[in-house]
Amino acid sequence: MKLNSIVIELEWPQDIDIVDLRKFIISNFPKGVEIIRWYIDDIKIINNKTRKKLIKISASTHN
Repeated sequence: MKLNSIVIELEWPQDIDIVDLRKFIISNFPKGVEIIRWYIDDIKIINNKTRKKLIKISASTHN
């Protein structure tokens, strides 16, 4: 079994609370890729006024 790594960056919408964040992240993975494991690598505030956040996700995949 060959594992690959991917990194994706998502803007965390303000209407998604922490309880629904996992579902949001999983729904934004590329289609047709089997995710073995994933984790949040970094969260950055990209706009202090609006509190927009950018989430960096690292994942191991099996194609």
